[in-house]
Amino acid sequence: MLGRRISKDFNISFICKDDFKELIFDVLGYEDREWSRKIGRASYEILYHCAEASLSAKKSVIIETNFDPTFANQKIRELKNRYKCNVVQIRCVADREVLINRFEERALSGERHKGHQDAESLGEWQETLGDGSIEPLDIDSKRIDVNTTNFDVVNYESIKDEIEALIEK
Repeated sequence: MLGRRISKDFNISFICKDDFKELIFDVLGYEDREWSRKIGRASYEILYHCAEASLSAKKSVIIETNFDPTFANQKIRELKNRYKCNVVQIRCVADREVLINRFEERALSGERHKGHQDAESLGEWQETLGDGSIEPLDIDSKRIDVNTTNFDVVNYESIKDEIEALIEK
């Protein structure tokens, strides 16, 4: 939600790994958790490819996913160095129990694309969520951490002001 809102407010293209993943599911179908992981890996490559296409055209872009530093650090650094662009990393964090509850609700709601196999991966995500955050990327970027434990107290205008200040530098 945050990335899409920032995209609209700053008139910057927004690309999301899960959007690609769901399109692939719609075309090729979905099977099991291993198939979902395979499509997920392909979706990351499409995400980076689209980001590079925007950057090569000298256009800003917002890319959104749950970035695993093990893989993302190198990919983002390469794009940053190749296109001499500035990076602002917005990392959403929340209390672990809140995240687990949100994930379970989403997985069992039936509202998310079945190809994600969320209900089948609840245990996997509980381990991944660790302390409620994914390690930040080590990419020499400006970073804004947003605590989303309680959406009612998230001050979007403050986040927007901080992004504006970082962009202007």
